[in-house]
Amino acid sequence: MGTHRVAAVLTLIALAVLGGCPAEQPPPPSGYLPPTLVSVSTTSPVLAGNQFRIDVVVQDDEGINNATPPALFGRDGNRMYSNRCDNWFITHQGTGATLNVTCNAPTYMTNGTWTVKFNVEDVGGYSPLPVTTTIDVSGGSNDTSPPTVDSANVTPMAIHPGESVFVVVRASDPSGPVDFGYSAPTFTTSAGYADNNYVTCTTYGYGWVTELMDQITYRCTSSLLNVPAIYRATVYATDQLGYQSVPIPLSFEIVQ
Repeated sequence: MGTHRVAAVLTLIALAVLGGCPAEQPPPPSGYLPPTLVSVSTTSPVLAGNQFRIDVVVQDDEGINNATPPALFGRDGNRMYSNRCDNWFITHQGTGATLNVTCNAPTYMTNGTWTVKFNVEDVGGYSPLPVTTTIDVSGGSNDTSPPTVDSANVTPMAIHPGESVFVVVRASDPSGPVDFGYSAPTFTTSAGYADNNYVTCTTYGYGWVTELMDQITYRCTSSLLNVPAIYRATVYATDQLGYQSVPIPLSFEIVQ
């Protein structure tokens, strides 16, 4: 074998050793693997206005610790704001467990397929197991329209720097309770968020007027450094499926 051929063979061997298949990695230590889903069953189809059950069997090398509260998600992936699956418990069986969940399907729940999601945690708590299942709802609402903002008011309409205004919003929907967004509104001047040209709000109170109408109150407190100007914001409501109402413009004035 010639010198060049020997060198080429040695080069290939070196490349195979240095850049070939990576060494087999050891398995993760006990407790770092998520639980294993053994089975999941539901009482589906579900008639609106009735309860339904979800039964889950899981197994883990160390044991099951807990589970997050199950949540319902609608056809468009939006979460049902009212917690309808708050009756659930875990029966531990060695290193496994059985979860029994009882949920309420309100009479105004929209027809179609809903998804139930929650996580199961092992004793180590490192890698939760996501559990997902579906139910089919019938006999409920066929509503696919957004909620209606029935009223939205700011009082008082004029304040001095350092004072507060209150925003009261009422909204209704034939599919049940409504939500008012994930954060309170922020009022700004035409200059935007620069300097002291904005007033933030916090939730001051929340409640229902009727089963299908809700009300929220925000308190918006200005700073002594806020510039005199008209401050504007918008509010909106969201129904159980995530349909959003038309934004409603609101304003007040800060005067000297």
